[in-house]
Parts: sequence; structure tokens; C-alpha cells
Amino acid sequence: MVITCAYGFVLNLATIASSLVVANTISSASTHMLVAPVVALSVGTVAILAARISWSLGRRATFMLALIELALFVLGVTALAFAASLQRQERPPFVMSGMLATALALTCLPALALKRLHSR
Repeated sequence: MVITCAYGFVLNLATIASSLVVANTISSASTHMLVAPVVALSVGTVAILAARISWSLGRRATFMLALIELALFVLGVTALAFAASLQRQERPPFVMSGMLATALALTCLPALALKRLHSR
């Protein structure tokens, strides 16, 4: 993200690209730089909660939760694949829900895997 901001700044200095392209590049990169720490904090919090909850669950409950996580991951990837087939203006709800479902599944998966490995 920092490299993208620097790239936009260099383009602005070199005036190779139009000012609109440079402004969009810098705006997009700066938005991602501000959102990344919030996403990291959220994902870390969910991972810690998943680890604490998984340690208190029994073997069957952990297995059922792993199946739910697998289904959530498949649904998220399916939503993203479906979004790719749509026009750009119709994509956002499918992209956002697909990313959320996939991120949640991948965030909780390590806690369940470690619980399974530790219980052997």
C-alpha cells in the first residue's frame, strides 16, 4: 500500500498519467492503509475468541463447527465466483459477503485445527 502511494506520487511528479488517475490511485491506497489495521484487529479478536471457544467444546461439537466453517468457506468462494460473472456495479454485495464469509472461515480454522491436533 505504501508502494502504491509512492507510485501515485511519482506519477504525479512525472505527469505521465492524468491527474484523475493519480488521484484515484492515491485515494485507493490511502483508504486501504487506513482500513488494514482495523481489519487486522478484528480478525485477531475473532481468532482469539474462536480459540477460547473451541477449547471448551467437546469432540463432536468441534467437528460440527469445522463442518460449518467448511460450508461457510465454500459459500464465500461461491459468492466471489458469482460476483465475477456480474457487471461491476452489481458486484459489491456479493463481493463483501463472500469476503466476509471466507475471512471468517479462514480465521476460525486454525483454532479448530489446533484443537483437533491437540486432542489426539
